[in-house]
Amino acid sequence: MARGRAAAKGRPVDPLPVPAPLAHLPWDLAQEEFDTQGADFIAVLGRVLLVATREELRSQVLGMIRRFGRVPPDAAGEESGTEAL
Repeated sequence: MARGRAAAKGRPVDPLPVPAPLAHLPWDLAQEEFDTQGADFIAVLGRVLLVATREELRSQVLGMIRRFGRVPPDAAGEESGTEAL
């Protein structure tokens, strides 16, 4: 609420803190295009999607380990992003 009021009064508002890779997005442009409230909504939604994706990847890796006793070499590569978990 306070962020929205500050933005409505024309005061600059810093974007919400977000984890990588979301931190690399142009949040200043999002604020210009969607206002502070819209950019905050997008940031929170992005965080939720990022957490859900990471949890899904973890569960898939654990499923592979249970089924095969290890993670297949091609599933643990950079493309899957599992090393960042």
